[in-house]
Amino acid sequence: MKKPAERKLTLREKLRSLQLDWRNAGRWVLALLLLLSTGAGAFWTVEKLQDPRVLPFKVVRIDGGLRHLDRLQIEKAVGGEIRGNFFTVDVERIYRAARNLPWVDQASVRRLWPDTLLIKISEQIPLARWGERQLVNPEGEIFSPLPHEIPEGLPQLSGPDGSSQ
Repeated sequence: MKKPAERKLTLREKLRSLQLDWRNAGRWVLALLLLLSTGAGAFWTVEKLQDPRVLPFKVVRIDGGLRHLDRLQIEKAVGGEIRGNFFTVDVERIYRAARNLPWVDQASVRRLWPDTLLIKISEQIPLARWGERQLVNPEGEIFSPLPHEIPEGLPQLSGPDGSSQ
């Protein structure tokens, strides 16, 4: 069987096939512009929110029943770790700095919108002296405050390492 002969396109038909469908092209250009502007806006927002001058902490609140610690000691311990702004501050680093204080049993660090950093402290409860320079809490954990911070009148305990629990 013979194939049907292909008809040759006229010049007008060739030009018409090359013409753009401007309606579809306009939609594509609009979609591309929308995508680019969204990406640029997101990039600008992320850059802006990383600037420490944007949303800085104005209040550092320290909560907890403090008997052996004072707010100044806590502020001194964590103050150097409060870097950045509401979005970039490293709360884990601040938590570790607070937990390194010998009288701190538990700590939590939270951001409160828009400009407050909340540090909650629970102090160790000394149950007895352990050896010469340490204290033991009700859970049997040993902690080491400064010698002048050790309360008077506590019972004296001692024993081999690991026997406090």
